[in-house]
Amino acid sequence: MNILCLGDDNVEGLLGNSFKIFRRYTRHPELLIDQTITKVCTSPFFTLFLNDSGQLFMVENFKLRPINSGEYLRDVVCGNSFYATLNTKGEVKVYGLKYLGSTSESMNYSALEEATTFEEFENEAVTQIGCNNKCIYFLTETGNLYEKKSIRNRVVRRVQESETTTSGLSKVQIEEKVERIFVGEDSIFVITQDKKLMAWGSNDGGLLGNSLSEQYSSPRVINIPIQTDEIKEIKSSELTTVILSKKQVLYEAGRLLNSSYYSTKVNFSICRQFQNQKVLAVGCKARSIMVFTERKELWCISTMHQLMETLCKKSIGSLFLIQTNMQAKTDQIYMNKFGHTFLLISREGLSKDFLQLFQSGEFSDFEVSKIKCHKQMIQFRTGQDPETVKKYLEDNFNYDEIYSFFFWLYGGQSPKLHYIVKIAENLGFTLKDKIFNHDIAKLLKDEESKDFTLKVIEENYDDEEDEFEEEIPVHKLILLARSGLFREMFKNINEKETNSVKDYSGKTVESIEKLIEFFYLDTFTLTADDDPQLIVEELQDAIDYYQLKNSSNLKFLLGSIKAQFSNK
Repeated sequence: MNILCLGDDNVEGLLGNSFKIFRRYTRHPELLIDQTITKVCTSPFFTLFLNDSGQLFMVENFKLRPINSGEYLRDVVCGNSFYATLNTKGEVKVYGLKYLGSTSESMNYSALEEATTFEEFENEAVTQIGCNNKCIYFLTETGNLYEKKSIRNRVVRRVQESETTTSGLSKVQIEEKVERIFVGEDSIFVITQDKKLMAWGSNDGGLLGNSLSEQYSSPRVINIPIQTDEIKEIKSSELTTVILSKKQVLYEAGRLLNSSYYSTKVNFSICRQFQNQKVLAVGCKARSIMVFTERKELWCISTMHQLMETLCKKSIGSLFLIQTNMQAKTDQIYMNKFGHTFLLISREGLSKDFLQLFQSGEFSDFEVSKIKCHKQMIQFRTGQDPETVKKYLEDNFNYDEIYSFFFWLYGGQSPKLHYIVKIAENLGFTLKDKIFNHDIAKLLKDEESKDFTLKVIEENYDDEEDEFEEEIPVHKLILLARSGLFREMFKNINEKETNSVKDYSGKTVESIEKLIEFFYLDTFTLTADDDPQLIVEELQDAIDYYQLKNSSNLKFLLGSIKAQFSNK
């Protein structure tokens, strides 16, 4: 699992366990133990987890259950008592739509089983969805933006709109086509195709970056100190709006980061509270901002001083240091109004290693449109003969489209997902069945395809001339992708000896087996017979010895194991 959770309130078991007080930092809550989570949504009544297989899970009334089948979902968003899903075909479904805009403390869970679709999108795929508790927004592939507003709360805003359709959808009237949307609690920001940032909704305290403390009923251009192409994400709450750039610089407008709570910072400017550290992830909700920095420090800016003072390690005014030395990078921060912050821990070590191998072109044994690649990788990921895949790709796609396919093949993601969906359909597989981490994990037990042997040498300390040799079958491609030491070794090895190599690292066989397991799974498991302290010590040394470049996941795992046996 790759979730850390901060928070106290576990009303109705929405965190998936029976404890009223949820532990402050938990690496293994008992809900999604072997899942890699890509998105978290929370409401007062349920929590949604989207995993890297496009599978959605719901936790409500202390119970976890999968809530979709046969669909690969790209995204999910939720309000207080409803949620919406988007699949890879651009199809949208909304569950519990009648609760849009509801502030009621009671709801009928059976309503969440009822899916609403919109015929307006039959001929136009949706590429992005977003919502707050009052509106749902749908961005289509042609750059049109639609909204579904709450019947209960028409005071949210009155954007000039074309005729409302029979399903209650309205097309937002913006002169330019829209590329991206960022939906906050009471406002929405959009980036247009001509690279403008526009916004509307509540501007209380200068949230939208200007001095007019009013409600905007139509989109207005917002001036920011960076180009829109540099924006990674925008998050907005009732007191503040933050912009995180791709260069990992944080900008803010509003009242939360200002020295005086009641004053207004009306222009977006750089946040300098973090000692000029780069910001890796940010979350924003209600009267709090959560920030994760390059030093692996978790900071909170909040007006709830009494609560934060009980959790923090130190504070500077309204700035609170919550946690340090997490030993892993946080990719996303999701917050809600009910005291929870979910941190998604990076699980990119595996895919980054394979992407770097692909981009280097080293040790390739195949080419498609002059793109260097590996036959084994094509076989592992598509289940097809490499020559068949090569002919289909070269006959139907250009260089950029084929490169995007290999980017997905080696990394699990691609900026041109619609091409990947088309290629997958023609090659006879679906994306939900071809998740990168899962495909690589399957290879661990695929003994027939293992083409290499690692011979671990252990000295017999009773007889210095005696050596013990243990053979561990492995895929050569795995060693090439994961270890700089093995890449250097294979550059100098004789072709006749490429089916095996001896390991003189001095590590025990048990530790090397755990390392190989980590190479495939990005994690490993301990048994009752293992010595956790010895394994942690040896694998900590192995990080440098085997030249593991993307080792944050292993460091995080070893740190967690060390903490467990230290507390016994």
